Amino acid sequence: DEFKTGQYLCTGYDVYIAKEPNVFEAMALVHSRVRRVTFGIPDRGMGGLGGAASSSSVDGGVTGIHSLPGTNHHYRAFRFDTSRLQSGGEKIDEMEKHLV
Repeated sequence: DEFKTGQYLCTGYDVYIAKEPNVFEAMALVHSRVRRVTFGIPDRGMGGLGGAASSSSVDGGVTGIHSLPGTNHHYRAFRFDTSRLQSGGEKIDEMEKHLV
């Protein structure tokens, strides 16, 4: 019924995730029409929200799939500071190496 009333996939949804989505996941979020994404740990290798440096950029810019000028939808992306968080006595930054 939501599709019949004009609701498109995840329009207006907020996404909260631990690790920055890669470029493929970031584009899937564009297609899903989310409103904003909040993540904690940047992905320096494949991060699609600014974590990975763009090899095609002359000025060494970053890859920001969520704000590409040629797409028909954009969402806001936020990174929260995990350096002060602790989980079971172990810092989140130390747990980062265990994420795949």
